[in-house]
Amino acid sequence: MKMLCWNYSLLIFCISCFLLLVLCQKEESIDKRKEDIRAARDKSTHQFRSVRVNQVWEKAQRIGKSPKELERLKVDLKKYDEKAYQLKKLERDGGDATGEQSEKMHKQLTEIMKKHNIVPKDKPNKQTPTKDKPFDDKRLNELWKKTIDAQHFDDSEVKLMKQQLKIHQEKINQYQELVDDLYGENSHPAAVQAKRNNAVDKDEFQAREMDLKLQHKRLNKDFQALNVKTIPEEERGGFNEPRIINFWKDAQKTNFTEEELISLKEELRHFEGKLMKYDTMQEEAMHAERTYKKKKMNGEKVDMKKHTAMREKVKDIGNTVKKFFTSMKEKISSRKQQHNEL
Repeated sequence: MKMLCWNYSLLIFCISCFLLLVLCQKEESIDKRKEDIRAARDKSTHQFRSVRVNQVWEKAQRIGKSPKELERLKVDLKKYDEKAYQLKKLERDGGDATGEQSEKMHKQLTEIMKKHNIVPKDKPNKQTPTKDKPFDDKRLNELWKKTIDAQHFDDSEVKLMKQQLKIHQEKINQYQELVDDLYGENSHPAAVQAKRNNAVDKDEFQAREMDLKLQHKRLNKDFQALNVKTIPEEERGGFNEPRIINFWKDAQKTNFTEEELISLKEELRHFEGKLMKYDTMQEEAMHAERTYKKKKMNGEKVDMKKHTAMREKVKDIGNTVKKFFTSMKEKISSRKQQHNEL
Protein backbone atom coordinates (compact mmCIF):
# COMPACT_ATOMS: atom_id res chain seq x y z
CA MET A 1 0.00 0.00 0.00
CA LYS A 2 2.82 2.37 0.91
CA MET A 3 4.56 1.50 -2.33
CA LEU A 4 1.37 2.29 -4.27
CA CYS A 5 1.03 5.70 -2.58
CA TRP A 6 4.67 6.46 -3.23
CA ASN A 7 4.29 5.56 -6.94
CA TYR A 8 1.16 7.72 -7.14
CA SER A 9 2.98 10.69 -5.55
CA LEU A 10 5.88 10.20 -7.93
CA LEU A 11 3.48 10.20 -10.89
CA ILE A 12 1.84 13.45 -9.72
CA PHE A 13 5.27 15.02 -9.24
CA CYS A 14 6.37 13.99 -12.76
CA ILE A 15 3.17 15.34 -14.32
CA SER A 16 3.58 18.65 -12.44
CA CYS A 17 7.18 18.96 -13.62
CA PHE A 18 6.12 18.25 -17.19
CA LEU A 19 3.33 20.87 -17.09
CA LEU A 20 5.70 23.42 -15.56
CA LEU A 21 8.23 22.75 -18.32
CA VAL A 22 5.56 23.20 -21.01
CA LEU A 23 4.39 26.49 -19.45
CA CYS A 24 7.97 27.78 -19.22
CA GLN A 25 8.62 26.89 -22.86
CA LYS A 26 5.38 28.61 -23.88
CA GLU A 27 6.36 31.73 -21.92
CA GLU A 28 9.81 31.69 -23.52
CA SER A 29 8.20 31.29 -26.96
CA ILE A 30 5.94 34.32 -26.35
CA ASP A 31 8.87 36.38 -25.07
CA LYS A 32 10.93 35.39 -28.12
CA ARG A 33 8.10 36.40 -30.45
CA LYS A 34 7.94 39.79 -28.71
CA GLU A 35 11.69 40.19 -29.09
CA ASP A 36 11.51 39.23 -32.76
CA ILE A 37 8.77 41.80 -33.38
CA ARG A 38 10.75 44.53 -31.63
CA ALA A 39 13.96 43.56 -33.38
CA ALA A 40 12.22 43.74 -36.75
CA ARG A 41 10.86 47.18 -35.88
CA ASP A 42 13.14 49.95 -37.08
CA LYS A 43 15.08 51.55 -34.20
CA SER A 44 13.76 54.91 -35.30
CA THR A 45 10.02 54.22 -35.39
CA HIS A 46 9.19 57.73 -36.56
CA GLN A 47 11.07 57.79 -39.85
CA PHE A 48 8.90 60.55 -41.31
CA ARG A 49 7.30 63.86 -40.31
CA SER A 50 3.77 62.82 -41.25
CA VAL A 51 1.88 60.59 -38.78
CA ARG A 52 0.00 58.97 -41.66
CA VAL A 53 3.22 58.15 -43.53
CA ASN A 54 4.68 56.61 -40.37
CA GLN A 55 1.57 54.45 -40.08
CA VAL A 56 2.06 53.19 -43.64
CA TRP A 57 5.75 52.48 -42.91
CA GLU A 58 4.96 50.59 -39.69
CA LYS A 59 2.26 48.55 -41.45
CA ALA A 60 4.73 47.54 -44.18
CA GLN A 61 7.09 46.28 -41.48
CA ARG A 62 4.31 44.39 -39.69
CA ILE A 63 3.15 42.52 -42.78
CA GLY A 64 6.66 41.20 -43.34
CA LYS A 65 8.00 43.17 -46.29
CA SER A 66 11.55 42.12 -47.24
CA PRO A 67 14.48 44.56 -46.68
CA LYS A 68 14.60 45.30 -50.43
CA GLU A 69 10.86 45.97 -50.57
CA LEU A 70 11.09 48.24 -47.53
CA GLU A 71 13.97 50.14 -49.10
CA ARG A 72 11.98 50.77 -52.29
CA LEU A 73 8.95 51.83 -50.23
CA LYS A 74 11.08 54.18 -48.13
CA VAL A 75 12.23 56.02 -51.28
CA ASP A 76 8.62 56.67 -52.34
CA LEU A 77 7.49 57.60 -48.82
CA LYS A 78 10.36 60.06 -48.31
CA LYS A 79 9.41 61.91 -51.49
CA TYR A 80 5.76 61.93 -50.45
CA ASP A 81 6.59 63.00 -46.89
CA GLU A 82 8.49 66.05 -48.14
CA LYS A 83 5.58 67.05 -50.40
CA ALA A 84 3.11 66.55 -47.51
CA TYR A 85 5.26 68.78 -45.28
CA GLN A 86 5.38 71.53 -47.92
CA LEU A 87 1.60 71.29 -48.40
CA LYS A 88 1.04 71.61 -44.65
CA LYS A 89 3.11 74.81 -44.61
CA LEU A 90 1.15 76.11 -47.61
CA GLU A 91 -2.19 75.39 -45.87
CA ARG A 92 -1.00 77.17 -42.70
CA ASP A 93 -0.30 80.23 -44.83
CA GLY A 94 -3.80 80.10 -46.30
CA GLY A 95 -2.88 78.35 -49.56
CA ASP A 96 -4.74 75.54 -51.38
CA ALA A 97 -8.11 77.13 -50.63
CA THR A 98 -9.85 74.83 -53.12
CA GLY A 99 -8.34 71.70 -51.54
CA GLU A 100 -7.24 70.48 -54.97
CA GLN A 101 -3.63 69.83 -53.94
CA SER A 102 -4.72 68.11 -50.73
CA GLU A 103 -6.96 65.75 -52.71
CA LYS A 104 -4.07 64.90 -55.07
CA MET A 105 -1.81 64.14 -52.10
CA HIS A 106 -4.33 61.76 -50.51
CA LYS A 107 -4.74 59.93 -53.82
CA GLN A 108 -0.97 59.76 -54.26
CA LEU A 109 -0.51 58.06 -50.87
CA THR A 110 -3.20 55.53 -51.73
CA GLU A 111 -1.42 54.81 -55.03
CA ILE A 112 1.89 54.29 -53.20
CA MET A 113 0.19 51.79 -50.87
CA LYS A 114 -1.33 49.95 -53.83
CA LYS A 115 1.97 49.93 -55.71
CA HIS A 116 3.72 48.25 -52.77
CA ASN A 117 0.80 45.87 -52.04
CA ILE A 118 0.04 47.38 -48.64
CA VAL A 119 -3.69 47.69 -49.40
CA PRO A 120 -5.91 45.77 -51.85
CA LYS A 121 -5.58 47.28 -55.33
CA ASP A 122 -9.30 47.14 -56.03
CA LYS A 123 -11.43 47.84 -52.99
CA PRO A 124 -15.12 47.99 -53.98
CA ASN A 125 -17.25 50.95 -52.90
CA LYS A 126 -19.83 50.34 -50.20
CA GLN A 127 -22.49 51.70 -52.53
CA THR A 128 -22.79 52.89 -56.12
CA PRO A 129 -22.38 56.71 -56.18
CA THR A 130 -25.41 58.68 -57.43
CA LYS A 131 -26.00 62.37 -58.05
CA ASP A 132 -27.76 62.77 -54.69
CA LYS A 133 -25.45 60.36 -52.82
CA PRO A 134 -21.98 60.66 -54.35
CA PHE A 135 -20.12 59.44 -51.25
CA ASP A 136 -19.72 56.15 -49.37
CA ASP A 137 -20.14 57.83 -45.99
CA LYS A 138 -23.72 58.48 -44.88
CA ARG A 139 -22.88 61.68 -42.97
CA LEU A 140 -21.07 63.15 -45.99
CA ASN A 141 -24.11 62.48 -48.19
CA GLU A 142 -26.29 64.27 -45.63
CA LEU A 143 -23.85 67.19 -45.64
CA TRP A 144 -23.88 67.22 -49.45
CA LYS A 145 -27.69 67.47 -49.43
CA LYS A 146 -27.47 70.40 -46.99
CA THR A 147 -24.93 72.01 -49.34
CA ILE A 148 -27.04 71.80 -52.51
CA ASP A 149 -30.15 72.91 -50.58
CA ALA A 150 -28.36 75.88 -48.96
CA GLN A 151 -29.43 79.27 -50.28
CA HIS A 152 -26.21 81.05 -49.26
CA PHE A 153 -23.93 79.00 -51.57
CA ASP A 154 -23.22 80.06 -55.17
CA ASP A 155 -22.11 77.56 -57.84
CA SER A 156 -18.38 78.01 -57.19
CA GLU A 157 -18.87 77.47 -53.44
CA VAL A 158 -20.91 74.30 -54.07
CA LYS A 159 -18.10 73.02 -56.31
CA LEU A 160 -15.50 73.84 -53.64
CA MET A 161 -17.59 72.12 -50.94
CA LYS A 162 -17.88 68.97 -53.05
CA GLN A 163 -14.10 68.96 -53.49
CA GLN A 164 -13.60 69.22 -49.72
CA LEU A 165 -16.12 66.44 -49.07
CA LYS A 166 -14.25 64.20 -51.55
CA ILE A 167 -11.01 64.84 -49.64
CA HIS A 168 -12.78 63.96 -46.40
CA GLN A 169 -14.10 60.71 -47.92
CA GLU A 170 -10.53 59.80 -48.90
CA LYS A 171 -9.41 60.43 -45.31
CA ILE A 172 -12.23 58.20 -44.02
CA ASN A 173 -11.19 55.44 -46.43
CA GLN A 174 -7.57 55.60 -45.23
CA TYR A 175 -8.73 55.59 -41.61
CA GLN A 176 -10.94 52.54 -42.25
CA GLU A 177 -7.97 50.71 -43.78
CA LEU A 178 -6.08 51.24 -40.51
CA VAL A 179 -9.07 50.01 -38.48
CA ASP A 180 -9.37 46.87 -40.63
CA ASP A 181 -5.63 46.32 -40.38
CA LEU A 182 -5.72 46.43 -36.58
CA TYR A 183 -9.02 44.73 -35.78
CA GLY A 184 -9.89 42.88 -38.97
CA GLU A 185 -13.24 43.41 -40.70
CA ASN A 186 -15.14 42.31 -37.59
CA SER A 187 -15.15 45.42 -35.40
CA HIS A 188 -17.74 44.10 -32.92
CA PRO A 189 -16.71 45.14 -29.36
CA ALA A 190 -16.30 41.50 -28.26
CA ALA A 191 -14.05 40.75 -31.27
CA VAL A 192 -12.01 43.91 -30.65
CA GLN A 193 -11.52 42.99 -26.98
CA ALA A 194 -10.42 39.50 -28.00
CA LYS A 195 -7.83 41.06 -30.31
CA ARG A 196 -6.54 43.17 -27.41
CA ASN A 197 -6.33 40.19 -25.08
CA ASN A 198 -4.57 37.99 -27.65
CA ALA A 199 -2.11 40.60 -28.93
CA VAL A 200 1.47 39.27 -28.75
CA ASP A 201 2.81 42.77 -28.11
CA LYS A 202 0.19 44.61 -26.06
CA ASP A 203 2.22 47.85 -25.89
CA GLU A 204 2.36 48.01 -29.67
CA PHE A 205 -1.35 47.21 -29.98
CA GLN A 206 -2.24 50.02 -27.55
CA ALA A 207 0.03 52.47 -29.39
CA ARG A 208 -1.70 51.65 -32.66
CA GLU A 209 -5.11 52.09 -31.01
CA MET A 210 -4.01 55.54 -29.84
CA ASP A 211 -3.05 56.40 -33.43
CA LEU A 212 -6.57 55.47 -34.47
CA LYS A 213 -8.15 57.59 -31.70
CA LEU A 214 -6.10 60.61 -32.77
CA GLN A 215 -7.01 60.17 -36.40
CA HIS A 216 -10.70 59.71 -35.53
CA LYS A 217 -10.65 62.91 -33.47
CA ARG A 218 -9.13 64.85 -36.38
CA LEU A 219 -11.68 63.39 -38.77
CA ASN A 220 -14.53 64.44 -36.50
CA LYS A 221 -13.05 67.92 -36.08
CA ASP A 222 -12.71 68.33 -39.87
CA PHE A 223 -16.27 67.09 -40.38
CA GLN A 224 -17.66 69.60 -37.88
CA ALA A 225 -15.79 72.42 -39.65
CA LEU A 226 -17.42 71.37 -42.93
CA ASN A 227 -20.80 71.15 -41.21
CA VAL A 228 -20.51 74.75 -39.94
CA LYS A 229 -19.96 75.97 -43.52
CA THR A 230 -23.46 74.77 -44.45
CA ILE A 231 -24.98 77.10 -41.82
CA PRO A 232 -25.58 80.69 -43.04
CA GLU A 233 -23.40 83.32 -41.34
CA GLU A 234 -26.38 85.15 -39.86
CA GLU A 235 -27.55 81.97 -38.09
CA ARG A 236 -24.17 81.24 -36.51
CA GLY A 237 -24.30 84.26 -34.21
CA GLY A 238 -20.56 84.80 -34.65
CA PHE A 239 -19.75 81.35 -33.23
CA ASN A 240 -17.56 78.67 -34.82
CA GLU A 241 -18.18 75.63 -32.59
CA PRO A 242 -21.14 73.54 -33.86
CA ARG A 243 -22.50 72.67 -30.39
CA ILE A 244 -22.42 76.34 -29.34
CA ILE A 245 -24.13 77.37 -32.60
CA ASN A 246 -26.93 74.88 -31.88
CA PHE A 247 -27.37 76.31 -28.37
CA TRP A 248 -27.62 79.81 -29.83
CA LYS A 249 -30.13 78.79 -32.51
CA ASP A 250 -32.29 77.00 -29.90
CA ALA A 251 -32.10 79.97 -27.51
CA GLN A 252 -33.59 82.27 -30.14
CA LYS A 253 -36.65 80.02 -30.41
CA THR A 254 -37.53 80.51 -26.72
CA ASN A 255 -39.07 83.34 -24.69
CA PHE A 256 -35.70 84.87 -23.65
CA THR A 257 -35.89 88.67 -23.61
CA GLU A 258 -33.47 90.68 -25.76
CA GLU A 259 -31.43 91.53 -22.70
CA GLU A 260 -31.31 87.89 -21.60
CA LEU A 261 -30.19 86.83 -25.09
CA ILE A 262 -27.32 89.34 -24.99
CA SER A 263 -26.25 87.94 -21.61
CA LEU A 264 -26.60 84.34 -22.85
CA LYS A 265 -24.60 85.11 -25.99
CA GLU A 266 -21.76 86.49 -23.88
CA GLU A 267 -21.87 83.38 -21.68
CA LEU A 268 -21.73 81.15 -24.75
CA ARG A 269 -18.87 83.18 -26.26
CA HIS A 270 -16.87 82.85 -23.06
CA PHE A 271 -17.51 79.13 -22.91
CA GLU A 272 -16.69 78.60 -26.60
CA GLY A 273 -13.18 79.86 -25.85
CA LYS A 274 -12.87 77.38 -22.98
CA LEU A 275 -14.28 74.57 -25.09
CA MET A 276 -11.80 75.17 -27.90
CA LYS A 277 -9.00 75.28 -25.36
CA TYR A 278 -10.22 72.00 -23.89
CA ASP A 279 -10.31 70.37 -27.34
CA THR A 280 -6.71 71.47 -27.91
CA MET A 281 -5.65 70.15 -24.51
CA GLN A 282 -7.46 66.87 -25.15
CA GLU A 283 -5.59 66.41 -28.43
CA GLU A 284 -2.28 67.30 -26.77
CA ALA A 285 -3.02 64.73 -24.06
CA MET A 286 -3.73 62.10 -26.69
CA HIS A 287 -0.45 62.93 -28.43
CA ALA A 288 1.31 62.62 -25.07
CA GLU A 289 -0.43 59.28 -24.45
CA ARG A 290 0.70 58.09 -27.86
CA THR A 291 4.30 59.17 -27.22
CA TYR A 292 4.18 57.51 -23.79
CA LYS A 293 3.01 54.21 -25.27
CA LYS A 294 5.54 54.38 -28.12
CA LYS A 295 8.40 54.99 -25.67
CA LYS A 296 7.20 52.20 -23.41
CA MET A 297 6.91 49.92 -26.43
CA ASN A 298 10.53 50.67 -27.38
CA GLY A 299 11.77 50.12 -23.83
CA GLU A 300 12.56 53.82 -23.23
CA LYS A 301 12.27 55.53 -19.84
CA VAL A 302 8.86 57.10 -19.19
CA ASP A 303 7.60 59.53 -16.53
CA MET A 304 4.46 57.82 -15.22
CA LYS A 305 3.59 60.58 -12.71
CA LYS A 306 3.76 63.36 -15.30
CA HIS A 307 1.68 61.31 -17.72
CA THR A 308 -0.99 60.55 -15.07
CA ALA A 309 -1.14 64.20 -13.91
CA MET A 310 -1.83 65.44 -17.44
CA ARG A 311 -4.51 62.82 -17.99
CA GLU A 312 -6.26 63.74 -14.71
CA LYS A 313 -6.15 67.46 -15.55
CA VAL A 314 -7.84 66.89 -18.91
CA LYS A 315 -10.39 64.61 -17.22
CA ASP A 316 -11.27 67.34 -14.68
CA ILE A 317 -11.76 69.95 -17.41
CA GLY A 318 -13.85 67.42 -19.35
CA ASN A 319 -16.16 67.04 -16.34
CA THR A 320 -16.55 70.84 -16.18
CA VAL A 321 -17.43 70.91 -19.88
CA LYS A 322 -20.05 68.17 -19.43
CA LYS A 323 -21.62 70.06 -16.49
CA PHE A 324 -21.86 73.24 -18.58
CA PHE A 325 -23.52 71.41 -21.48
CA THR A 326 -26.04 69.78 -19.15
CA SER A 327 -26.78 73.08 -17.39
CA MET A 328 -27.11 75.07 -20.65
CA LYS A 329 -29.31 72.41 -22.23
CA GLU A 330 -31.67 72.43 -19.22
CA LYS A 331 -31.69 76.23 -19.13
CA ILE A 332 -32.70 76.57 -22.80
CA SER A 333 -35.10 73.59 -22.74
CA SER A 334 -37.03 74.95 -19.75
CA ARG A 335 -37.50 78.34 -21.45
CA LYS A 336 -38.43 76.63 -24.70
CA GLN A 337 -41.12 74.65 -22.89
CA GLN A 338 -42.49 77.83 -21.27
CA HIS A 339 -42.53 79.47 -24.68
CA ASN A 340 -44.48 76.56 -26.23
CA GLU A 341 -47.00 76.59 -23.36
CA LEU A 342 -47.72 80.24 -24.03
